[in-house]
Amino acid sequence: MRDFDVLVINLAGSDERLESARHMLDREQVAWRRMPAVDGRYGMPEGDYDYDEAAAIIRHDRPLNTGEIGCYLSDIKAFRMFLAGKAANAVVLEDDIDIPPGTLQI
Repeated sequence: MRDFDVLVINLAGSDERLESARHMLDREQVAWRRMPAVDGRYGMPEGDYDYDEAAAIIRHDRPLNTGEIGCYLSDIKAFRMFLAGKAANAVVLEDDIDIPPGTLQI
């Protein structure tokens, strides 16, 4: 059993962002895996997601936009991916991270 799982959220077609994340994580010798992001522009995917537009309006004075919905659903997907695995902890990263060399050695 691994102590922690590193997931990188990446939208299909964002190859340059994924390659940049890959370069930094590989340089730091971090084992990781890609978590395909949900593209909110295509609406809610089928499944048991609990986005509640009325609750969003109460909390934020407006419904979430498609990008925010995509981020929300991608985070839920990442948490479920982690829970389905065997790791005790997870680090969830977006593909636009910036990790200076040596950061993870500190």
